[in-house]
This record gives sequence, C-alpha cells and structure tokens, in this order.
Amino acid sequence: MQQFSCVHIYIYIYTCLQLTGASSGIGASIAEHLFQEGAKVMMGARRLPQLTEVQTSAQTKYPDSPGKLAVKECDVTSEASVAELVKAAETDLGEVNVLINCAGVMCK
Repeated sequence: MQQFSCVHIYIYIYTCLQLTGASSGIGASIAEHLFQEGAKVMMGARRLPQLTEVQTSAQTKYPDSPGKLAVKECDVTSEASVAELVKAAETDLGEVNVLINCAGVMCK
C-alpha cells in the first residue's frame, strides 16, 4: 500500500502555490520538491539571481516534471512587492491556492 505525505495530498488538491524565501535553504528545497511532484510554484525572494539558479537546477534535475516554476523578485517587507508577486503568480500560473512563507524579516 502506497503512503502519501501531506505534500502529495496538496499537489492533487491545490495546484498553484506561492512561495516566499525560495532563493535558498528550506524555501529552495520546498520549491524543488513541489516542482518534482508536479506543482506550479511561483517563487519569490529578494535575490533574483539565486531564484533563477534554484529554478534552473530543479528543471535540470527533473526534466520530466509536469510542474512549472516561475520566479519574481519580492521583498516581503513591502506590501506592494508582495501584491506584485501575487499578481504575477495568478497571471503566469493561475489562481493561487496555497501560500508558503519561508522569508525571514530582520527586526531592528
């Protein structure tokens, strides 16, 4: 009997995800895994070159994935920047069903 993780369940129910903090660490790993499983993922972070590296790496590792990765520069400390990320996700991938926030905010 095959077991499914929570990620598998979400992939079948929710197809479009928005992920912040996707340029490195946990965010990048989540993006790669979701893409591998076939999800459409809008990745956002302040560091666009690193986002593009994550996107390219995942697409190279999993060329047969039916998923889609899109990238957009986003600063979660700016409401306008987050709104632009949502708009880009909806334009490029469809209605966003799941939000995953991995971006850290530094407090002074």
